[in-house]
Order: sequence, then C-alpha cells, then structure tokens
Amino acid sequence: MSTAIADLRKIVYERAGIVISAERDYMFDGRLQPVLRRFGLDHAQDLVACIKAGDAAVADAVVDAMSTNETYFFRDLKPFEAFRTSIL
Repeated sequence: MSTAIADLRKIVYERAGIVISAERDYMFDGRLQPVLRRFGLDHAQDLVACIKAGDAAVADAVVDAMSTNETYFFRDLKPFEAFRTSIL
C-alpha cells in the first residue's frame, strides 16, 4: 500500500465519512485517473499535496470519485410513505 493511498483513504473518511478498507485500495487506481487528468497531476501523492495545501476543489473531486453515489434509497418510496403516514 502506498502512503498516498493511505492518506487519500483518510481524507475521504474525514471529509465524507466513507470508509474504504485497505482491501479495496485497487479502487483508487481507476477512479482517480480522471481526477489526475482534470487537474494536470501525475500521481496520487500530488493529489494529497494539493489537498493538504487547502485545494478544496481537488478534495471534492477525490471524494466524488471515490463515492458510490447510490440512489436506490431515493427510488424506494416505502420508507417515505411510512414516514408520511406514521410520523407526520
């Protein structure tokens, strides 16, 4: 495991509460390539350096790339109906 990936795993957790276990470090390789290109960077350590320097745009892009963005919850109407009828 690279130090950069460990740093990024920590950053993603601190900014978004997303836990990415070491067994899933492979996800960083594919998901961060577009982020690296977008910001003209070469390595994951460059992302870490930008984030540590306070670049919120890079931090947001990393978190967005690493999140699954599952929307199933919002398509399931049963919890909302239960909330409406039981609580409201």
